[in-house]
Amino acid sequence: MHLSRAKRQLNVVDQAFIHKLSSAKVGATTAYRLMCIIKGGCEFVDGLEIDWKNFTRDINCHIGGTDANLLITKLQNRKENVTNFTYEYRCDKKQLNALFWADDTSKQNFELFGDVVSFDATYRTNRYCMVFVPFTGIDNHKRCVTFGAGLLCREDTNSYIWLLRWDALMVKYKLQDNKWMKDMFDLRSSWIPAYFKDVPMSGLMRTTSRSESESSAFNRVSHHGYTLNNFMNAFESVMERQRNNQIKFDFDTSTIIPIIKTPLEDMEKHASMVYTRTIFLMVQREILHSLVSCSQKSVTSGIVSDICIVKHKRTNISKKKVVVEKKEKVDIDSEWNFNTSEGDFEVEFNREDLTVKYSCMLFERFGIFCRHIFCILKIYDIQEIPSRYILKRWRRDIIPTTVLKRTFRYDDSSGNVEKVAYKAFSMLDQCLSSLSNDDKKLEEFMPKLEVFMTDIGEQGSDKLPVTKEAHIDKLYGATTNPEVVDVENPPMVKNKGSGTGKRLKSALEKATIQGNKQSRSCKTCGVKGHNSRKCLTLLNNSKVQSA
Repeated sequence: MHLSRAKRQLNVVDQAFIHKLSSAKVGATTAYRLMCIIKGGCEFVDGLEIDWKNFTRDINCHIGGTDANLLITKLQNRKENVTNFTYEYRCDKKQLNALFWADDTSKQNFELFGDVVSFDATYRTNRYCMVFVPFTGIDNHKRCVTFGAGLLCREDTNSYIWLLRWDALMVKYKLQDNKWMKDMFDLRSSWIPAYFKDVPMSGLMRTTSRSESESSAFNRVSHHGYTLNNFMNAFESVMERQRNNQIKFDFDTSTIIPIIKTPLEDMEKHASMVYTRTIFLMVQREILHSLVSCSQKSVTSGIVSDICIVKHKRTNISKKKVVVEKKEKVDIDSEWNFNTSEGDFEVEFNREDLTVKYSCMLFERFGIFCRHIFCILKIYDIQEIPSRYILKRWRRDIIPTTVLKRTFRYDDSSGNVEKVAYKAFSMLDQCLSSLSNDDKKLEEFMPKLEVFMTDIGEQGSDKLPVTKEAHIDKLYGATTNPEVVDVENPPMVKNKGSGTGKRLKSALEKATIQGNKQSRSCKTCGVKGHNSRKCLTLLNNSKVQSA
């Protein structure tokens, strides 16, 4: 029976399953195999593998030329139903040319961590070869965070100038005199170095690894054959995982009790109370090095401040302490390995307002105190880090969990229905999990479930069946066949990273192809490989006759 025409029709759950897994770069074939494993066999799954692949084909064909218009309609619905969501787009002869969007959580991340911003183009994410440009920063856990994203038809200067205006983010957080924008334009027009030594917090972005890491995260869930709507679903799935990681690191910060490793207990406890766990481990490492490898060489006392010379000598920490650091998961990669060279460092310490001036400049580049300053604070018996040197961007719990938990993919009433459906699935799973160890209660539960399904079938028999096209419209949250198409699909362009679509052929393959071709014969001499115009026999006869 499972091979009959009636049983091969995909139900609503299977269609939604295919659509949702496409956000994780899972095709119809893999989705079919997963469903067979979940339900306990192919005979319990509606349709065959080819039917599941045909549904993906039907979705792409049904969207067709209204892909861009469908995406703009979804974003408009989201703007009307979601607080503080903003998007902008630009058209060229009704064809989509550029698009930018940002939600409330992205804007709050930009307000807190927008002092350092990096952007880099990502290619081969959609079928139109539009360039994807995510704006990347670093959050208080030293992790990549996205401030907003854009799609460009072409990677040229005019498109970047339009995108870098950041009107969507400036609606709520207006920058003073757009000075940051002017600096970005000046740098973009000339050259953007990889490391700004004299720019504050330059150490956070001294390499392009942050942008490359963010681009890799999006490339793992996108495909060069995706429609714009499929790519938007994949983008939202990456954002949800990113924000869930922020919640996880906030949870670790608030629940894991740090291990005090040095005699400066008050200093370490204070750092653990104000910093996130990741930043605290970095500060603890500097405190540890201030005791092991730093010492005061000389002091020049003044009226208000003292000038201290700190001698720094590289000393290998004992193996026991290194093991403790590994157990504490100290994550200091090459980008954050400060590698302070040996020598003498000058530190000017003001005894009244506890301000410091130093030659190491680690605080300006990374936002935390270096080991040389901790060495001076130890000498002057300072028990806490001065509040003016505790940056807001490194503090714990600066973004409420409620903001990070917001989901922006549900933009209309259908989103509430989908949430209720997920809750129903979860409740059914909990019921089965509770009854899995009691065979008798599970057998009693099955007749109740069958009666409930019969009642639902009788209530739904009076309604007209939902067509495949109507269900596709419901999956995407907007009609795919509007009466008027305001925005047409972008043209197919060739950017530098979009690929040529041709692979390199070896010399053997070229020779084989050339050998399989049928060559013409010369009408004069009958030999293959040339024609009468290049025939040597005819040319020789002509030379003889002319002579």
